[in-house]
Parts: sequence; structure tokens; C-alpha cells
Amino acid sequence: MIPEIGQFALILALLLALTQGVLPIVGAARGNRAWMALARPAAQGQFTFVAIAFGCLAWSF
Repeated sequence: MIPEIGQFALILALLLALTQGVLPIVGAARGNRAWMALARPAAQGQFTFVAIAFGCLAWSF
């Protein structure tokens, strides 16, 4: 079960990376401050999920 949790955390980190790469840029182009402000929480969430995935996958190894 631990490797599946690590894999799922990596998938969530990938989705957050895609969100972080697209929404703040589009928000800057359209002048939407809420989308631009999404960059910092997305980076923090991405770090959290990558750390969880690393911990789970290292533990299962």
C-alpha cells in the first residue's frame, strides 16, 4: 500500500506542477490577480507531495 500512496502523491505533484505552470502565466496575461497568487500555494503543495512521495517510495524500497 505504501508504494501506491507514493505513486499517487507523485501524480498529485504532477497535476500541481501543470497548474503552477499554466494558471499564473494566464493570470498575468489577463490581469487576474487570483490566478497569479496561486503560484506560491501550488509550489508549496508540490513540495509537500514530492516529499511524501519520496518518503513513501524510499520506505518501500
